[in-house]
Amino acid sequence: MDDAALSQTYSEHAFFVPVDSFGKFVSLLKNLPENTRDVYCYLHGDPNDLAFYHVTYDGEAISDGVPEISIDGYLYLFVCHGLTVADEFAKATTCKVIATNQGVSFSGGRARISPWDLAKDAAKIKPVFWHIANPDGSTEIYSLSVFCW
Repeated sequence: MDDAALSQTYSEHAFFVPVDSFGKFVSLLKNLPENTRDVYCYLHGDPNDLAFYHVTYDGEAISDGVPEISIDGYLYLFVCHGLTVADEFAKATTCKVIATNQGVSFSGGRARISPWDLAKDAAKIKPVFWHIANPDGSTEIYSLSVFCW
């Protein structure tokens, strides 16, 4: 994570922990502080996979490895094609998970849909949404991204 992201703390109660493996990620989820409101995950991903350096984990590994957690808010997956694994995260954690079907870029301390993916899909008239994956398997629209030129 870059310095800009580390300095983007909107609350004195926020903390950032870099992880370099799925095992460390799972351990952090298992040991969240009490009264955690939201969890923001900035990870690499491909359709149907999460990646930690050069090791990928599919939906089954996520379902088997990610623990149930108790938070008051959402688990945000800022992951390229995170929507493809959001259902597994929602079911495993029993949390509402916010993710997109697009590539995600990270610059200036903010995660956003990759401008290239947004422009490419807008040209195909493909809607670009952030979705909420619910633990019961249902989904909702969280927000719509619009590309204007």
